Amino acid sequence: MLIVYCILLLLSIMWACYKKNYKIPLFNIFLLIIITGLRYDCGYDLDNYLIHFGEINSLSDVLHSTYEIGYSFVALLFKDIGFGFQALLFVIACVAIFLKSKTMNKLSPIPILSFLIYFLVFFIYNDFTQIRHGLAIGLTFYAILFIDENKWKYLGLILLACLFHYSAICFMPIYFIRNINLSWKSFGIICIVSILLSLVNIPYLFNCLNNSLLHWNYLTNKLTLYQDSVGNIFEIGFFLKIVFLMFFLFFAYDNKNKVEKLCVNIYAFGIFTFGLLSSFSIIAYRTNTFFRMAELILLPIYITKIPNMKYKWLHCCFVGGIFVYYLIKFLLLMLDPAYFNYHSI
Repeated sequence: MLIVYCILLLLSIMWACYKKNYKIPLFNIFLLIIITGLRYDCGYDLDNYLIHFGEINSLSDVLHSTYEIGYSFVALLFKDIGFGFQALLFVIACVAIFLKSKTMNKLSPIPILSFLIYFLVFFIYNDFTQIRHGLAIGLTFYAILFIDENKWKYLGLILLACLFHYSAICFMPIYFIRNINLSWKSFGIICIVSILLSLVNIPYLFNCLNNSLLHWNYLTNKLTLYQDSVGNIFEIGFFLKIVFLMFFLFFAYDNKNKVEKLCVNIYAFGIFTFGLLSSFSIIAYRTNTFFRMAELILLPIYITKIPNMKYKWLHCCFVGGIFVYYLIKFLLLMLDPAYFNYHSI
């Protein structure tokens, strides 16, 4: 059934492009909400969320939950007003997907293309599997619309996202680096430092810090849960990010454009943090997703500038290669029985 939904969505995107309607159609947004909001008994984390929902019956349960207080409180609120777990899933899907779609419509020169990238690269992992994480990403991505005009709204949205997934705190520094003019030299330094930082055993440092100063039970539980998570920075996805940003900086970057400057800085900071946390691979990938959302804006910008570039065939092949990589990763994910055997109410 999920394959049918995917084909329907892709046909809708192709039709929108044929009609030159580059805004994201409401049908596409609604279809993704239906896919993720009405599912049951599929994916990897759904059973854990269902167990958590059954355990939350009072404010005391919220405060002592292993999940973030914001998500636990919303779960309790839904139970108190008589709604079930499926209603919670549906509402979270509505909020997360709507916020991401609205941001793409605002910032991307080709929103429907951004939506396609989002579907192929982010949707299954974030909104379909990691419910809290997906909502936190939606809030932080939406927050960048206010980073210049209303810093308190930006910071408020980041703090709200932290109530649903603590990793959202990693997006806070973006406010302070948003206006940096990234040069080739500085980006080269970031890449070298990222690779060097990948050699540092971050879990060990976190464990020492927690045992000596913080004594935070939540961090203790996460360190124990992810202690066998061994990262490897030398993989195709990481180098593809570096190569893409190099191409963008050299061929397409306009540092006078605020959107481009902001997204370039977000993306570069993501490369840096991925290197820093690569010895803690699950944390590295989850935090990196916040920054990688900038790809939804940068890649369509790059594509719109290809007609004015020399060696257009080279840039078309480069972009085509990126989409082939996206598609292969997506198809391999769809063959996973946890997603292939899709069920909905």
